Amino acid sequence: MRCPQARLEYDGTSYRLTMRRRLRNTGSEPVTRYLIRISVDRYPGEPERSNAHYREHPLTWEELALTATCRGEAMRWEAKHDRDAFKEIWLLFDNDQGRFPLYPGESVWIQYAYSVGDDKWGRWFQRAVRLPTEHLEVQLAFPAHLDPVVWGPFRWLAQSCKWCIRPAWTEAGLIKRPAGLEGRNARGALLGFGPDRIMARTRGRRIMRARTAVAGALVLTVLTGCSGSASDSGSSKHPGPGPLDRSEPLVKLSVPAAYDAAKGWDEKLSWVPESVTTLPVTTVPGTQTVAVMQVASNGYTVTARSGNSGKVAWRSAPWNPPTPVEGAEGDDAAGEAAEIPDVMGFEQDGQRYVVAYAHGMRGKDELHQGVEVVRLALYPAGASGSAVKPVREIDVPVSADPGEIRVQTSGGRLLVAWGEDGAFPRSSAAVDVATGKTTAYEDANKLLPQCEQAVACNSSRVIAATSDGPLVGMGGGGFGIPGQWFSDSIRPKQVDATTGILDSWNGTVYAAARGHLLAGWNTGGKYGRDDNAVWSVHDLRTGTLTAQVVCDYEIPDETSSNRDFPVIASPDGRYLAAGPLAFDLQTKRGMCLEGDGNRKTIVLASIRDDGTAYGAVRDDSIGSDTEPVPAQLNLRTVTGDPKVLSVGTEIPYLTTPDGSGLFITRNADKDIIVSMRAGR
Repeated sequence: MRCPQARLEYDGTSYRLTMRRRLRNTGSEPVTRYLIRISVDRYPGEPERSNAHYREHPLTWEELALTATCRGEAMRWEAKHDRDAFKEIWLLFDNDQGRFPLYPGESVWIQYAYSVGDDKWGRWFQRAVRLPTEHLEVQLAFPAHLDPVVWGPFRWLAQSCKWCIRPAWTEAGLIKRPAGLEGRNARGALLGFGPDRIMARTRGRRIMRARTAVAGALVLTVLTGCSGSASDSGSSKHPGPGPLDRSEPLVKLSVPAAYDAAKGWDEKLSWVPESVTTLPVTTVPGTQTVAVMQVASNGYTVTARSGNSGKVAWRSAPWNPPTPVEGAEGDDAAGEAAEIPDVMGFEQDGQRYVVAYAHGMRGKDELHQGVEVVRLALYPAGASGSAVKPVREIDVPVSADPGEIRVQTSGGRLLVAWGEDGAFPRSSAAVDVATGKTTAYEDANKLLPQCEQAVACNSSRVIAATSDGPLVGMGGGGFGIPGQWFSDSIRPKQVDATTGILDSWNGTVYAAARGHLLAGWNTGGKYGRDDNAVWSVHDLRTGTLTAQVVCDYEIPDETSSNRDFPVIASPDGRYLAAGPLAFDLQTKRGMCLEGDGNRKTIVLASIRDDGTAYGAVRDDSIGSDTEPVPAQLNLRTVTGDPKVLSVGTEIPYLTTPDGSGLFITRNADKDIIVSMRAGR
């Protein structure tokens, strides 16, 4: 899709939106329909109020009066989703006179329009520009007496990228521009209007106001003409994205007592959409290094910093991921998160890396369909310089919708999995980053011989990739590494070998982390008594039992890829946890934080090397919009000595070996702020 155009007209009682899009068929089959979405929100930022309003006053097809044309021909349409405030519609390349599909290689302009009364539309209009767009034009036409307003946020990119946003008020051919917007770099714009003033506002700092009695159309144009320059590689003249301006004070955070809110650094990730499946920030195991991904003028850059000082250790040259798959931009109105490139720290056989990865189409252009892949770019964690290039790039062929990709490193080898929601999709491939060799696991049911002996064994999954082979969780119960060990030989003494009326193998692997795996074991016998489960931690390579605890935390279904919580560990690997389960692997002690009818459940999010753990009190009786209550525990004690922190206290997202904490927040403009705060 190229050159989208939008025009919003208001006559004092209703709005009429007209959209024009230029479509090109780059596939091998004729295109016979095109999906559009219509979303309204009368009270932005007040979802409950808006939902109540639309339950009483739903958006109807009759009032929309939807029309669509292609090459001058009227297009029929069919409803896909019909909700009170949201519609999805297929525009069909046909009408009563015949069909006019878009054939391979052809391009065409389509136009569609619809109406919404001002009692349902709301006083706002938004066009999200999540991906680089050659040209975007938005026109707003209002009666002059309304005194419309236009404002940002504008999301700055690297200064060498020649993005510019040009608002212009027009009347009878006269163009008036608010000063100061030309030549700026921007991405994304939100348009709004109100009774008091016309305003152009940059995200964060400069505010410019201009008053005029001009009526007519506001035209917002976004042009891109990005080109590389020295600034892409972090030159001193244009250092590119980095910690927030040193002259600015640190972002004010309420942090636990173990951290010094006045010492550290902040970095803004303003390119990340509001709803995403991953966050492009990571730490490197066993080091103080923090790595983040930023947008560059012609790709993405990875920046590695010292965790305690924020000093740049190295920055990559711009990296070009594959072309995003269709739908990767997401849809906030439909609850669809955006799929973006990500970064993670990783250690294989003593060598540490920072891995950038992205899901997309390789080689797709006007002449080729392309190949769907996950691209991995491997950077040495100890690199130096301002234009570091990956030591290796690896493309793993996949087939998945946006959001159905998982890349993880919990077993000492990279594992790329795809094709399902959840933590462990059924299709996967292990990657040896030292050699670039990729091993695909097309059918995990065939990896363990015990699966053939089981009465029921389906939906088996690879949970982690190790140097000795894949860790396989069997669909009917049981797990192991082929040729190394199987769960029946490592189970805790108090649990039976089989369970349930089918005598299925006992044991469900939950996940792996830092050379260990977490497993749950049923204790209800053949007829499934409601007894508490046994949860255990094992050495991943040998299966040796390390620690265990009895806990009334439900074991996930053996056939499911979903897990409630990730497995987390302290930087030194001594402490390990998942939700309400916590373990001290040195003292071989487990701790159950699941509620017991009186005591509430506590779920953990991060752990320091000294055993201090942070999480939140989970109270299912409280509405989901209630701010969670943060909690702190001491895993060196038998009970954890939990205590509640003040509401509003931020808890660390990650911790580093020196005791510093990495905090993730969003500012008033919805930008992600990465904040490192020193430990006391």
